[in-house]
Amino acid sequence: MAYRNYVEFTAFGSYSSQFIDYLINSGYAVWDINSSNEIYTVRTSPRSYLAVARKAREFRTKTKVVKRGGVYFTFRRYRKRIGLPIGVLAFLAVIVLMSNFIWSIRIIGNEELSRYRILEQLELHGVKAGIPISGFDAEKVELALTLAFDELAWVNIERVGSRINIKVSERDGTDNSDTIPVSTPCNVIAVRSGQIIDTEVYRGRLLYEIGSGVNAGDIVVSGVVSDGAGGLNYVHADAVLIVQCVEAFEFHQPYATLQKSKNGYSDSNISIIFLGLRFGGEINVSKFGDNVKYTEEVYAPRLFGFPLPYRVLKQDYVYYDRVEVIDSPTTALGKLNNDIELFELYYLDGAELILREIEYFPEEDGVSATVTYVYTINVAQKQEMSLNR
Repeated sequence: MAYRNYVEFTAFGSYSSQFIDYLINSGYAVWDINSSNEIYTVRTSPRSYLAVARKAREFRTKTKVVKRGGVYFTFRRYRKRIGLPIGVLAFLAVIVLMSNFIWSIRIIGNEELSRYRILEQLELHGVKAGIPISGFDAEKVELALTLAFDELAWVNIERVGSRINIKVSERDGTDNSDTIPVSTPCNVIAVRSGQIIDTEVYRGRLLYEIGSGVNAGDIVVSGVVSDGAGGLNYVHADAVLIVQCVEAFEFHQPYATLQKSKNGYSDSNISIIFLGLRFGGEINVSKFGDNVKYTEEVYAPRLFGFPLPYRVLKQDYVYYDRVEVIDSPTTALGKLNNDIELFELYYLDGAELILREIEYFPEEDGVSATVTYVYTINVAQKQEMSLNR
């Protein structure tokens, strides 16, 4: 053992071989016995060496200490320079202490949304370099960022040692109302079809009267206006268009669905995390798609009861097969209603619902529904003009 304390000595004399045999057969703590030219080299524990040396005299054998090793002698060697071991211990203590805090924040996937704005929002929720790992709640931060920025479709946060990786996905940039500079001429179009019931035009020329019907994509407020002298000006149109929409949507939930089932296969991976850096291989699970369940455990190894200045990351992967499950009509109906609620949460966001009618249709392979909505919503969206003339 690398940390075992020992005294290495040589034994030589006329009866040295009998002396060594006696030590072995009498149960003395001796090991690593070698001989060369009737000179034996032996290792024993520091406590046993005095008894061994006394017994050597009885066999008219001389002993001589040639080496001392182990933790005890290492610290004893530097006992007059106590600052060195204390400094080493202090350094290890600092490393262990620092590994319990977050020191690095990495943001991935942001293009339009600046890193500064995300970091600013994180600080509002107490997330910044130097916070304890024990007080960091990834799910809570994910929800906070998603609610704080309309530009974000989803947020995923993972912690690797003392670093947190924040992966974001921005929404599709079809709504470019806030990205067109005020100095750029543009029109206001309707993004949904319906009947105009109210307008507020801040700049531009309204092309439709209240009560008129419009189709999605129609220019409702033009950025081309008269300059009062027979000419035309191109302006940055801006308006609110409140439209009443009547729409019907069809939904279907089959009785037979594919669900995950464990297939008995699994993988594990061990990595070392030191100062926020990860060392070790990774298992490629991309070929399994979403048919895998991932769990991880991070723990600190200990030596003589003291935590070492690194962490061990254990990753477990359990793989699944897709199996067909037949739902009852009641279960399928419940799933259908959940799908409808999720659709409404997204599609009718910002709308004022006037009427909602739903009609169910039992079918051979599942259950269907037609939902009719009557609602009002602001459908204005700015669209940059093409001035190539």
